[in-house]
Amino acid sequence: MPITEMPDPARHRICRRCQQWFEPTEGTLEAPEVTGPLGAMHALRAASGDQSLMRFQCARCTRIRRRTQLAIWGSLAVLIALVLVLERLGMLN
Repeated sequence: MPITEMPDPARHRICRRCQQWFEPTEGTLEAPEVTGPLGAMHALRAASGDQSLMRFQCARCTRIRRRTQLAIWGSLAVLIALVLVLERLGMLN
C-alpha cells in the first residue's frame, strides 16, 4: 500500500517504476534491467555484490513485470511452434 502521508526518506523507499513511496517490507531490491551494453555492465556489477546499483521495486510492479514478460515470451513460443507446425505440414515453403 503506497504511503499517503509525507514519506520519511530515511524509513520509506520509492519504487523505481511507479514512483510511489512504500515501506521497505512491501517490495524488494532489484538489480538494474539489462537494456544494452551499459545496462549489462551495471547488471553484472550488481550481481557481483555491488549494492549501490540495487533499486527498490514494489511487489505490485514486480508482479506486473513478471506477467508482462510471461505474456511476451509465451507469445513468442506459440508463434515459433506455429511456424514449425505449418512448415511440417508443408504450408510454408
